[in-house]
Amino acid sequence: MTGIDEDYVFSFFSEDLNKHMGYSPQGKYLLSYLKALDAKTCVLEEKYIDKDYMIDYQKFYSRSFGDDNGKITKRIHFFKEEFSLEKFKKSLKNNDIEYLKNDSYLGFVVIRPITNIDEQPLIGRTLLKTYPYEERGDRRCFVIKEYPVSLFGISLKVESLPFQAQDQGVSACATITLWSALHPLADKFDTPRYSPAEITEIATSFPSISRKFPSSGLNLEQMVNCVRSVGLDVETIDSVDDGTIPTAVMSYIDAGFPPYSSSCPNR
Repeated sequence: MTGIDEDYVFSFFSEDLNKHMGYSPQGKYLLSYLKALDAKTCVLEEKYIDKDYMIDYQKFYSRSFGDDNGKITKRIHFFKEEFSLEKFKKSLKNNDIEYLKNDSYLGFVVIRPITNIDEQPLIGRTLLKTYPYEERGDRRCFVIKEYPVSLFGISLKVESLPFQAQDQGVSACATITLWSALHPLADKFDTPRYSPAEITEIATSFPSISRKFPSSGLNLEQMVNCVRSVGLDVETIDSVDDGTIPTAVMSYIDAGFPPYSSSCPNR
């Protein structure tokens, strides 16, 4: 544990969390989401190598102007269990970690070392546990897969679909939509997983008058080009019939396929 900040375990309700997460719309939403999941304790990895951001950094941020904060991200893990730094250290020493597993682990949020237009930290790759499948008689259906997670050598897992905030460097709205959608398809069809910058590069191989980076967003043809480049095909639905789109969405989700919109807001 040498070189790790001594404040790396703290309460979910601590100001330390706001210091790391910031006050972007996505950051505030994730905090409210985690509160609904009954998060109580946070564990911070101060120096974390995120593959997606590493590739994006190589392709764009390492050659851009502004403060160079490097390629190192932070990752915050969330638990329903309430525990202290002392208990966590003792658990690692004695390999007494069962209370961190099972239903206690809620997932993680990666914080990228870049900021948005309001100078707030940008949310990177995020995997959080879903809401309950059934609540007060209402049923939810999710497109998810199981992701293994390692925290200081502790093997954890979370069933989720990855999210991250868009940025105007390498990944506007449609790019992030494709990035999320291609994740569950990778296991079903053995297709590659790309970083946001790689998706933008592939999509913009379709002729366009706009520049590749910084990204101004993708049009429908570019999105289709990206999906077909991995060996999949696309079905577009453009209907004013109120019943067509909900039926299609439910059918695709039941089959484990994530539908996406060519004009989706980044939420």
